[in-house]
Amino acid sequence: EKLENLVASENSIEPTSYVIEQMRNCGAYHATALLYVSHSMYRQGLQVWSELGAGEIKEEGRDGVEETISFLSKHDNFQHIWLFSSWVLRNYPDRGIQIFTCDKRVAPLPAHRVLEHLDSFQSDENGENIKFGFLKLKYLEYLVSRNKESASDTSGEEYETLLAKEIIRVLDSLYEQNEKLHHLFGPFDEKNEASPSSTSQVAKRILEVRTKFKDFINQYSFDTAEVIDLFNQNFIGSALLEEKLMLYAKVGAHLEALNVLVYQMKDHRAAEMYCYRHYKREKTRKGHLNTHQEEKSKDASNSPFLHLIRIYLYPDNVGETDQQQDQFHQICISLLERHSDHIDAENVLDMLPSTLSVSQLQVYLSLLFSSHA
Repeated sequence: EKLENLVASENSIEPTSYVIEQMRNCGAYHATALLYVSHSMYRQGLQVWSELGAGEIKEEGRDGVEETISFLSKHDNFQHIWLFSSWVLRNYPDRGIQIFTCDKRVAPLPAHRVLEHLDSFQSDENGENIKFGFLKLKYLEYLVSRNKESASDTSGEEYETLLAKEIIRVLDSLYEQNEKLHHLFGPFDEKNEASPSSTSQVAKRILEVRTKFKDFINQYSFDTAEVIDLFNQNFIGSALLEEKLMLYAKVGAHLEALNVLVYQMKDHRAAEMYCYRHYKREKTRKGHLNTHQEEKSKDASNSPFLHLIRIYLYPDNVGETDQQQDQFHQICISLLERHSDHIDAENVLDMLPSTLSVSQLQVYLSLLFSSHA
C-alpha cells in the first residue's frame, strides 16, 4: 500500500524498464499501473489493469475492473476509452457501463460514438447473454435523464425516441429468448428445481423492462407515431397489449386503442371507462367550447364514445353469426343508455343500422327526449 501511495503521487521514480521489471517480479502489478499513469503513460497503465482482468497476471485483491472503470470514467482520450472499456463491458457489462454514465469527465463523450461502441456488445457469440442487451438501454436512460436536467439541450426528444425504440428492441429480444426457453423447459416454475435459472432471469427482466416502458410512456415526449410503427412490426406488438393501448392513447388514436380493448383484450368494461375518462378530461379542459356548435361537431367526430358505438354496431372481427352480432348490439344499447348525455345524439342516430328496432332503443330514446324536454 505504501508503494502504491508513493508511485501514485508526484515522485522522482521513472518507469524505466528496470524499475518496471523489478515491480512486476515482486507482483506489484497495480503499483506498476499507477506508476505508468502518474507519468501520463496511460495506455501502459491500462494495459496492466487489463492483464489483471484477464487473469494473465495475479495480485491479491486486484482484478483491474474497478481501477479501469474509475480511470476511464474521468479520462478524455477517446481511443483509450474505446479500446480498454471493451474487456470490462464484455466481462462485467453492468459495471462497465458506468464508464459512460459518470459525470466526472470534463467534456462529455460524443453520444453517437458511444452508442456505436455499445452496439458491438448487444449479445455474445450465442446471442444469449441478456446483460449485453441492456448496455444501450442504460446509456440512453442516462442521456434522457441528463437532458431532462438541462432544458437547454435540444436533442432531448431525439434521445427519448431512441430510448423508446431501444426498450422495444430489448423487450422483443427478451420475449424471443423466453419463447426458446419455454419450448425447451416449459413455463418457469419456481417450485420446480429443474427450471433453469436463465428462465427465471429472463422472466424477471421482462417484468422489469415492461414496468420501465409503461413509466416511460407516461412521463416522456417522443415521436409516438414512429415508436408505434416499430412496436407493431415486432413480436411484442401482438403480445404486449397494455403497452400498445398506452401508446395509442398517448397519440390520441382512440379507434385503434378501442379495437385493442374490444377485439384483443376483450374487456368491454375497460373500453367503456376509456371513453368516459376521455370525455371527463375533455370536458374539464375545454368545457367552455361546448357552446360553439362548430367546435362541438369537430370534437364529436373523434369522440371515443362514437368510435366504440361504431365498433359494436358494425363489428369487423367477430364473425357473421347472429349471436355474435346480437351480443355486440346489446352491449351497444346498454352503453347508449348509461351514457346518453355523454354521446352526441345526432351522430348516434345517423349511424344506427336498420336492424335495430325502436323497441330495442326505447329506453335510450326516452332518455334523449327527457333531456331535451
